[in-house]
Amino acid sequence: MQCEDPDQNQSRVDQSAVNYTPSQVDISSYAGSMSGTRRLGFNLEEDEQSRMSFRTTYTDATLDSDRLVKREGGREFNVLNEMYSLPTDGDEWDRLDKQHRAITLGLGGLYPAPDVVRAILAPQEGVSKRALDLGCGTGIWSIEMAREFPHCGILGIDLAPVPMAAAHLPPNCRFEMDDICLGLSHLQDQFDVVFARAIAFGLKDVRKTLADMQKCVKPGGMLIWVDGDYDLFSGWPMVYRPFVSSSNPTGSYVARVCYELRRAGTLGGNDVRGMEKLLDEGFWSNAPLLDPNTYASEGCSEPELIEL
Repeated sequence: MQCEDPDQNQSRVDQSAVNYTPSQVDISSYAGSMSGTRRLGFNLEEDEQSRMSFRTTYTDATLDSDRLVKREGGREFNVLNEMYSLPTDGDEWDRLDKQHRAITLGLGGLYPAPDVVRAILAPQEGVSKRALDLGCGTGIWSIEMAREFPHCGILGIDLAPVPMAAAHLPPNCRFEMDDICLGLSHLQDQFDVVFARAIAFGLKDVRKTLADMQKCVKPGGMLIWVDGDYDLFSGWPMVYRPFVSSSNPTGSYVARVCYELRRAGTLGGNDVRGMEKLLDEGFWSNAPLLDPNTYASEGCSEPELIEL
């Protein structure tokens, strides 16, 4: 979906790495390492065992980690948004990287509409190109985009520190800690591509976040949001799969997981229903800054889910 010419917005300076509200004062940011924090080196080309070794020692190497994460039940969680209940530790980073690979395979690359994205981010004399990754997780999408588009500035934002050493980041890639539920006014009208995926579980108001994301896109830029609902369907035409329960012992265990996730998200204050309605209605019907002549949507499904 591309953005029409919005009103001019006043941008602000970069956001603090440890910023708990959208501040409007002078601030600094981190790029894989933070002020007062020591990170171990991490090479994306290392084998899986090396990556696991890095992640095992990552927390111990963070000198001020108590300010950045909290520990409960043997897991680590972000300190910015209690509504987002998923952890931020080695096991979760592995899951996020697997999710990245699955979505990348489903899309056939890092992003949909590759010809459009590449045209938008193509080098242009005298013009800086930038992309924003909201809810960047481990930072893997940001890093791969930075390598594919070395002339573009890539900014990743997440609730927790990205597990990556600054020495191993592409020079055009950096990260910030922030809660996007608090607003994105400091990033308005600054990015040619705004990208988000699987962030709905941590949003208090999906429509507000969509409006905030639109305002970050430069005129002629592109907004990409990859997300899904919590229902499980099988085959085509789509058939709803009832979940397993005491009254339905032959139901789907995977569908039960989806149901429990949806229920937990709703009880935790997440706008799960809002995301489902938005998917049904179409993002463009709630996006006044987006050009209706350039929107597109596509479904992505896994061929088979094996239930154990």
